[in-house]
Amino acid sequence: MNRKALIVWGGWDGHQPKEVAEIFRVPLEALSDPRHRSTYRWKRPGQSSESDYPAIHYGGQVIWGLTYSFTQTFLELIRDRESLGRHRHPPLISSK
Repeated sequence: MNRKALIVWGGWDGHQPKEVAEIFRVPLEALSDPRHRSTYRWKRPGQSSESDYPAIHYGGQVIWGLTYSFTQTFLELIRDRESLGRHRHPPLISSK
Protein backbone atom coordinates (compact mmCIF):
# COMPACT_ATOMS: atom_id res chain seq x y z
CA MET A 1 0.00 0.00 0.00
CA ASN A 2 1.39 3.38 -0.97
CA ARG A 3 0.02 5.92 1.47
CA LYS A 4 1.03 9.55 1.47
CA ALA A 5 0.54 12.33 3.93
CA LEU A 6 1.53 15.96 3.88
CA ILE A 7 2.61 17.08 7.29
CA VAL A 8 3.79 20.61 7.89
CA TRP A 9 4.78 21.47 11.43
CA GLY A 10 5.69 25.01 12.24
CA GLY A 11 5.94 27.81 9.78
CA TRP A 12 8.15 30.53 8.50
CA ASP A 13 6.91 34.06 8.84
CA GLY A 14 10.17 35.64 7.67
CA HIS A 15 11.09 36.70 11.19
CA GLN A 16 12.08 33.30 12.58
CA PRO A 17 14.26 31.61 9.94
CA LYS A 18 15.85 29.39 12.61
CA GLU A 19 12.47 27.84 13.42
CA VAL A 20 12.30 25.88 10.15
CA ALA A 21 15.70 24.86 8.84
CA GLU A 22 14.42 22.90 5.86
CA ILE A 23 11.32 21.32 4.37
CA PHE A 24 11.71 17.74 3.18
CA ARG A 25 9.63 14.67 2.36
CA VAL A 26 9.46 11.43 4.30
CA PRO A 27 7.25 8.50 3.23
CA LEU A 28 4.54 7.77 5.78
CA GLU A 29 5.79 4.20 6.21
CA ALA A 30 9.29 5.47 7.06
CA LEU A 31 7.96 7.61 9.90
CA SER A 32 6.83 4.52 11.82
CA ASP A 33 9.59 2.14 10.65
CA PRO A 34 11.77 1.15 13.65
CA ARG A 35 14.82 1.04 11.36
CA HIS A 36 14.68 4.84 11.18
CA ARG A 37 14.37 5.33 14.95
CA SER A 38 17.33 6.40 17.01
CA THR A 39 18.36 9.40 19.05
CA TYR A 40 19.66 12.88 18.39
CA ARG A 41 22.33 14.31 20.67
CA TRP A 42 21.97 18.00 21.46
CA LYS A 43 23.37 20.41 24.02
CA ARG A 44 20.89 22.97 25.33
CA PRO A 45 22.24 26.50 25.60
CA GLY A 46 23.56 27.08 29.09
CA GLN A 47 24.01 23.38 29.90
CA SER A 48 27.38 21.74 30.27
CA SER A 49 26.55 18.35 28.78
CA GLU A 50 24.66 16.94 25.81
CA SER A 51 21.47 14.89 26.07
CA ASP A 52 19.97 12.26 23.79
CA TYR A 53 16.48 12.87 22.40
CA PRO A 54 14.28 10.39 20.49
CA ALA A 55 14.46 10.97 16.76
CA ILE A 56 13.58 9.71 13.30
CA HIS A 57 16.52 9.60 10.88
CA TYR A 58 15.64 9.45 7.19
CA GLY A 59 17.49 10.47 4.03
CA GLY A 60 20.16 12.41 5.91
CA GLN A 61 17.52 14.38 7.85
CA VAL A 62 16.64 14.22 11.54
CA ILE A 63 13.18 14.74 13.02
CA TRP A 64 13.46 15.42 16.74
CA GLY A 65 12.15 17.67 19.52
CA LEU A 66 8.71 19.20 19.13
CA THR A 67 8.47 18.05 15.50
CA TYR A 68 9.13 14.48 16.65
CA SER A 69 6.43 14.81 19.30
CA PHE A 70 3.89 16.13 16.76
CA THR A 71 4.83 13.32 14.37
CA GLN A 72 4.35 10.68 17.09
CA THR A 73 0.91 12.08 17.93
CA PHE A 74 -0.04 12.09 14.24
CA LEU A 75 1.06 8.45 13.85
CA GLU A 76 -0.97 7.44 16.91
CA LEU A 77 -4.05 9.19 15.54
CA ILE A 78 -3.89 7.51 12.14
CA ARG A 79 -3.11 4.15 13.75
CA ASP A 80 -6.19 4.51 15.99
CA ARG A 81 -8.34 5.55 13.02
CA GLU A 82 -7.18 2.57 10.95
CA SER A 83 -7.85 0.26 13.90
CA LEU A 84 -11.40 1.59 14.24
CA GLY A 85 -11.99 1.11 10.51
CA ARG A 86 -10.87 -2.53 10.66
CA HIS A 87 -13.11 -3.38 13.62
CA ARG A 88 -16.17 -1.61 12.18
CA HIS A 89 -17.39 -0.21 15.47
CA PRO A 90 -20.77 1.53 15.36
CA PRO A 91 -20.59 5.33 15.53
CA LEU A 92 -20.41 6.81 19.01
CA ILE A 93 -23.00 9.48 18.17
CA SER A 94 -26.33 8.56 16.70
CA SER A 95 -27.36 10.45 13.58
CA LYS A 96 -31.01 10.55 14.76
